[in-house]
Amino acid sequence: MAVDTVREFIGYDGMPPKVMLEKMRDEALHFGARIQSNKVDRIVPREDGFFDVSTSLGTLTSRSVVLATGLDR
Repeated sequence: MAVDTVREFIGYDGMPPKVMLEKMRDEALHFGARIQSNKVDRIVPREDGFFDVSTSLGTLTSRSVVLATGLDR
């Protein structure tokens, strides 16, 4: 079952999910985020608080990891 309207999400109430995703991506990019769509094979927490993220394109080091599912790109 597809959701056609976001409800009760502060700042996004009544918005279609695709529009919400576009606005959130734009905001993340504005604040310096780098968005990549890759297959993640493994995430390993490091002693220094960072993460080594093994993807289909190689290994990245990240301060944080956000896992989001349920919205089409």
